[in-house]
Amino acid sequence: MKFKSDESYSFREWLQLSSFKPIDRTQSETAPKESEPDQDKKIRAKDNEKMALIDKFIAMTPKINPSLYDSYADVAMDSVQENESLMTETLAHVYVEQKKYEKAITAFTILSLKYPEKSSFFAHQIEAIKKLQEK
Repeated sequence: MKFKSDESYSFREWLQLSSFKPIDRTQSETAPKESEPDQDKKIRAKDNEKMALIDKFIAMTPKINPSLYDSYADVAMDSVQENESLMTETLAHVYVEQKKYEKAITAFTILSLKYPEKSSFFAHQIEAIKKLQEK
């Protein structure tokens, strides 16, 4: 498109006009258009096929049994219990730092049973914790 010098456009208008491409009408429309009723029939047929597929899926898919939810078990208490196999000296010392002396004594007792070669060391640790408890 050619612009005249006396015409003024905003940038957006100029951009739209400069990118304007004329429609090529040289190709003849040889393919006959489908009539509207034929298109509606095809659309309805496709919709019916989709609905039949959905109905088939619903009929063949097993149902969820609601009785599965009746067997609810409270596992909250299991998460609070300490696992003795995970007891370490570091955890026992953390309990002492947190002033959880009973847990620290339990931890050192478990460790003394787990590692009998260090039982005298753990016994001294337990005695030290008991002295801290008294203060």
